[in-house]
Amino acid sequence: MQVIGRLHVKSEKTGTCFEGHFSVVNCTICLALVPAEQSANPNAPNFLILARNPVGHLDRIGAAWVKTMKRGDRAGEKFLSITLGDPSLPKSLNVAAFKNLATDAWDIGFRRRQSGGFMRTTATTLSRDTV
Repeated sequence: MQVIGRLHVKSEKTGTCFEGHFSVVNCTICLALVPAEQSANPNAPNFLILARNPVGHLDRIGAAWVKTMKRGDRAGEKFLSITLGDPSLPKSLNVAAFKNLATDAWDIGFRRRQSGGFMRTTATTLSRDTV
């Protein structure tokens, strides 16, 4: 998993919030995760993700859901499933944030799906070209 950002917990009167950033090749975005309004819908996000636009207004650029790890040595721990949809990105970015036990921050991680696609095609092309 590639770490592309970090979040820090910030307590507010309205509940737990997170502040931090994520960086990809073409941009770095500072963001805040604020509690979403309570909903009867079980699929509603737990947090809304806001970023400040160039003129200083806060824009919603995504949402986050609290999930529980189901396997591995950290089974039972909470993590954040995050969808970012900023217009500067070519398509929505699905990432996750996991608590870093050494720093107490939350690392935002990205892992490309390995079901073929770009990475497998590129590796095959490189193998053929270098032989």
